[in-house]
Amino acid sequence: MCGARLLPRPSPVRLNTRMYRQGWSEGVDMGVAIRTAGDEDRELIVRLLDGAFQDDPVSGWVFPGDEYRRTTHHRLMAAFTDVVLAEGRVDITEDGSACALWMSVPADDPGHGEEQPEDDDLRADTPGGRPGERAR
Repeated sequence: MCGARLLPRPSPVRLNTRMYRQGWSEGVDMGVAIRTAGDEDRELIVRLLDGAFQDDPVSGWVFPGDEYRRTTHHRLMAAFTDVVLAEGRVDITEDGSACALWMSVPADDPGHGEEQPEDDDLRADTPGGRPGERAR
């Protein structure tokens, strides 16, 4: 992935799309107003993310069991939201139906400051070892 730079905060914009449905001979113009979210939008953003990722395979792996996921998954989405509100940007539709979270990734440091292990430091073929585990 190439590095991306966080752009200046945009002013609210209107995205225009053309929507076609079966049987319609003409498209209907629809606009969606988008704005930059603030701390006051936190709970809405958490609800949107929680609902969107409830059935995600990774969420199912991290939070096994439907009931457990329903009662705890929102905490992880809240943590993501807090980090992005503090260090990135969240765009949200004015009607509160969708959001996008944005974080800057420095082009010159794709590892986010973490030391990357050498290939020889990884072990995956020793009894009891796991892929990515450092050799002792």
